[in-house]
Amino acid sequence: MGGTKLKLLILHGPNLNMLGQRPDEHYGNESQDDLLEMLKKRFPDCDIQLFQSNYEGELVDRIQQAVHELFDGIIVNFGGLTHSSVSLRDALELLEQEKIEVHLSNIHARESFRHVSLTAGRCRGLISGFGFFGYIMAVQAFRYRNAPAAPPAAVPAGDQTLTNSPVEEPTKLPEDEDLTNPPSDGPAQSPEDQNVKNSPGQRP
Repeated sequence: MGGTKLKLLILHGPNLNMLGQRPDEHYGNESQDDLLEMLKKRFPDCDIQLFQSNYEGELVDRIQQAVHELFDGIIVNFGGLTHSSVSLRDALELLEQEKIEVHLSNIHARESFRHVSLTAGRCRGLISGFGFFGYIMAVQAFRYRNAPAAPPAAVPAGDQTLTNSPVEEPTKLPEDEDLTNPPSDGPAQSPEDQNVKNSPGQRP
């Protein structure tokens, strides 16, 4: 990130402005303002903005506006519109920036109509079921993906002598030489053949 703050946008859909007043087992007891304050304190190297609307058209307008803004990543939680809005899905296609969808509750452990997300297919990934910690994971993912590439590690001097030492050919054993370089004066003879040829005074 080179000293420049990572710029992130959170888009929240209907009813997420009521966090802290909704069922604790799904949404916890902290508010949307608490979420934004927590993220800003945890990630002072990030410029995090949050936009929430209860209206689908306003969310589409904000996405279209973000096309011309220099965000490094966008976190989306469209609430109930996640499962029904083709318009939001199509709007997300306009954004070249990477997007991560986050849900406070595990949508696959709830009613069957929540199991399908129309918008997740236009996102890099989906995080579901970890409450506010899901947003922390999303920000961490963007920080990791936008971090500058680390320079190659320096090789210690002792290791350099090893890596730069000349490669030596393996030493051949005498047995290897006999096998790989057989004598060129004809095929090998068996002991019986040698005895026949060298026996004195015998005729065939």
